[in-house]
Amino acid sequence: MSRELRRIGIFASAITLLLAGYVMRPELNQITRAHAIVRADDGGACTQAGAAGRWGYSYSGTIVGFGPVASVGNFVQDTGGNVNGTQTRSFVGNIAQETIKGIVIVRTDCTTTGTINVYQNGVFQRTAELDGVLVDRGRGLRAIFKTAGTVITIDGRTTSGQED
Repeated sequence: MSRELRRIGIFASAITLLLAGYVMRPELNQITRAHAIVRADDGGACTQAGAAGRWGYSYSGTIVGFGPVASVGNFVQDTGGNVNGTQTRSFVGNIAQETIKGIVIVRTDCTTTGTINVYQNGVFQRTAELDGVLVDRGRGLRAIFKTAGTVITIDGRTTSGQED
């Protein structure tokens, strides 16, 4: 029995030393953060002109404190990143037809940022700030709304302008 108690005592001492080292030397306690950067899987860089074309997309999520939101739409993006399109949006069950206009910046690492203005019957409604990444050799898009109080993700796909 004393042998077992001594093993437990040694184990407890080792744990105590490890924890003391963790608390007393926090600079050694760094957790490595691996930032996942998704790149187009052809090994090449993405370009603004390469993202030009016709796109289809859907988004869904929640506006915190208000409820669910979803949309399906399409847009045309020119070689300068200018975006023009339409969407049908459902917000807590209320449906609206909307026009979108804005700009998308494509970086060589295939990450994107966008500023999109939304209109209903020609009247400005809101601006959406987005961060995204092009995937599947630039044929797909994954993005997220950066607006505080939203949890909304986007899934998009080219419908022309790129080879299949």
